[in-house]
Amino acid sequence: MNTLRNNSDLKANSASDAKSFIKSRMTEVIIPQAQNSNHILFPLVASLSKQQEKSLSPQNCSRWVTWITDRRPNRQQLDSYGSNNINIRIIHTRVQDDNRWIIWEALSKGNSHTVIADITSITTDDITQFESAARQGQCVGILARSINTPV
Repeated sequence: MNTLRNNSDLKANSASDAKSFIKSRMTEVIIPQAQNSNHILFPLVASLSKQQEKSLSPQNCSRWVTWITDRRPNRQQLDSYGSNNINIRIIHTRVQDDNRWIIWEALSKGNSHTVIADITSITTDDITQFESAARQGQCVGILARSINTPV
């Protein structure tokens, strides 16, 4: 999991720890619960779909930007950010469903270059499993988590 560290923390770790930190395939984005995550994720999804067009890697040219969410994203609003919808796959889940296995499957299958997932709670075991799945699928994962923030 990518986290921000100050330089002294990174220097205190071994070289193998630093190498592992740099090669992390999972990132967590914390979104204040008062905000609709779609407004933050629309530009991200659109940008990633356009980057794929410019990719020189043949491996990435036929892979998806997969977005796993319990909300129904508005395609017209996504289009307003200039997205390339041919490269975007949206998997709509039900709120009550535990979507961890869906996230793991999307990460591990190798047909997505990036998997973005809305998730309400996460454990360190989940992160370890997702990291392993992302390595297996040779992709990047972004977990968007909403939290309560003091007003």
